[in-house]
Amino acid sequence: MTDPKPLTLAQRVRASEQRSIDAGAIRMPGGLLPAEAAQALDALVAANWAPSRTAAIARALIEARNNHVI
Repeated sequence: MTDPKPLTLAQRVRASEQRSIDAGAIRMPGGLLPAEAAQALDALVAANWAPSRTAAIARALIEARNNHVI
């Protein structure tokens, strides 16, 4: 019996994405971020507030939720 063929990088990425979705993550549609928000986002990443734009958006959403009664 032969060993199963290793997964390609694309297959591993898709599997990782599916695990995140199964854990409650959502895929966001593309769109335009207003210029002021885009500048703020880039400033946060440049200041190492978050390691990426996506991480900065996620952190900002979580902090906003935690700081406001919903």
